[in-house]
Amino acid sequence: RTGAAIAGYGGGVWAFCALAVLVRGCYALNDFRLPTIWGVVAIACNVALNFFLLGRWGGAGLAMATAISASIQAICLSVFFSKIHGPLPWHDFVPTLAKSTVSSALAIGTAWWLILQLPEAIDRGSAFRQVAAAMSISLPLYVLLLKVSGVSPWRDLRR
Repeated sequence: RTGAAIAGYGGGVWAFCALAVLVRGCYALNDFRLPTIWGVVAIACNVALNFFLLGRWGGAGLAMATAISASIQAICLSVFFSKIHGPLPWHDFVPTLAKSTVSSALAIGTAWWLILQLPEAIDRGSAFRQVAAAMSISLPLYVLLLKVSGVSPWRDLRR
């Protein structure tokens, strides 16, 4: 169940990260109204999605509802931020986002495939070994795919 909940939250990691930056950007411009409005919309979406997804997927549904609501909030806040305060530099960001998304999908797919090839976990030790094996392959693969595609987080951070 924990794995399903973590997977449910996983789809919203990008939104949780983006919201931290977007909300701070609004506050830096003394705009407290925009993040508040979209925060209230996100809460309403979250409540509605909780009722809908809880019955279908239990606790994982609650996590998915939170991730979906955060994604809606991040998208709407970035669109309205751009309209009110000027456009965000999407032309610099989108290519890196696309490359990292493809790299992530390939690494996650590889980890998933590898876990399916291993014998079913019968205890915590074997489950840990499955995850460790998947991580030992997928993490270096992710870094390699980023490097091949020309994305260098370390270089970008130094700039």
